Amino acid sequence: MMIFVIFSIVASKSRRSKLAVVAVIAAALVNEIMDWAVGKAVNTGEPVSDIANTIFWPTMVYISSNIKRT
Repeated sequence: MMIFVIFSIVASKSRRSKLAVVAVIAAALVNEIMDWAVGKAVNTGEPVSDIANTIFWPTMVYISSNIKRT
């Protein structure tokens, strides 16, 4: 969530910007690649659950910001 907020502030983008969500996804993927590269023990579902947990709230904020209210 911090990556999402910091990217939104630094890049002067609103919460409606896809770029902030893409930055979060990229950071999650880089984190998992680094875990794999240093030989950290990885269970079969651990990388998937880590990425899903990392991107859940930023994605919900993005979706709720883009819902058109009548």
